[in-house]
Amino acid sequence: MRNIASGAKPVQAKSDINSLLSALSMYKLNKGHYPSTQEGLKALVTSKAMTKIPLDPWGRDYIYRYPGAIDKNEPEIISIGEDALNIRRMTSTARTCKNAAGFTLLEIVMVLIIATMMMSGLLA
Repeated sequence: MRNIASGAKPVQAKSDINSLLSALSMYKLNKGHYPSTQEGLKALVTSKAMTKIPLDPWGRDYIYRYPGAIDKNEPEIISIGEDALNIRRMTSTARTCKNAAGFTLLEIVMVLIIATMMMSGLLA
């Protein structure tokens, strides 16, 4: 597992997902289609689009689906987060990261920053 500060883990997950989506785009350019759910992200290594598939920042495999649940024409990559309750989802079309409650990653990070500042006494 990578040594990443807990507050940076959602940002790292988004970065990983963007890298995976870029590799999926290259795969589709070369093969004419995305890998199926059954082929999974390991197809990116087999096709040499990536050298290895990273674990998410919490040490779990990213979940890959194609067709995606949100857009049937696009793949979906999911990180279940630290506690498996705060699901972060990103698709290659929307390119917005949202959790199960519908909040974007930026909204989540801002709330965490404000809460941390309040708890440390920086905000009254």
